[in-house]
Amino acid sequence: MFRSHHRDRILPQFEHSLFSGLLAWHWGNADFDRPALDFDAFARGVALHDWHYGPLDNHPLGEYDEAEWQAIAERGVAMRYEDPVTDAVAKRHLRRLIGSPDAPQVRALADRLNDLIAVRRAETPYSESDFEWADRITRFCDTVAFDLGFENLGPRHAGVVAQRNDTRETPVTYAIEPSGMIRFHPWPFDCDRFSMPVTAYRGTGYPDRLEPLVTLVRCEPSDQPLTTR
Repeated sequence: MFRSHHRDRILPQFEHSLFSGLLAWHWGNADFDRPALDFDAFARGVALHDWHYGPLDNHPLGEYDEAEWQAIAERGVAMRYEDPVTDAVAKRHLRRLIGSPDAPQVRALADRLNDLIAVRRAETPYSESDFEWADRITRFCDTVAFDLGFENLGPRHAGVVAQRNDTRETPVTYAIEPSGMIRFHPWPFDCDRFSMPVTAYRGTGYPDRLEPLVTLVRCEPSDQPLTTR
């Protein structure tokens, strides 16, 4: 779960994950390629990448120890989605987060993930490079949703490779406003604007007492570059 940096507000991983999926579902235009993967299956993988936390998790990001994180990661490894593209997309995200671990038990977890990803990819017509390129979009969508979860207000940026025949990252700046508006420059999505109601909860009493705080998060293009810190 995400504790807001500005108010008594908690966003569960479930809502963060769904918002990541919304960004993925709208990805792509003349300047930003969609992945080579089956697109709906890809977007579902992004939307489900943190499903293993459960709908109302009580695991504050940045506040739990390694043993708790490993138990959560184990659930992510055990999760299995029927569609191999969806499953591989979600598992690749978790594998990227694990990085290059030193602890033997975490290395074993990473090795299991590598094996599962390879098995699921073999069930698809897509190459390793197809999945690797798509994972860069997953990372971008997750980064924006991460900042939304913590309410990291003001201009920020994240890089993404815009064209499949290129290797250079295109910096995309975005600004999260207190109202829930997020403005992007350049605009990497397939329509002029889109929105989603996001349900957070009052932090005091969570999760025993649930007081929902619903915000309509609106995504729109900025007509000029945003200056980041």
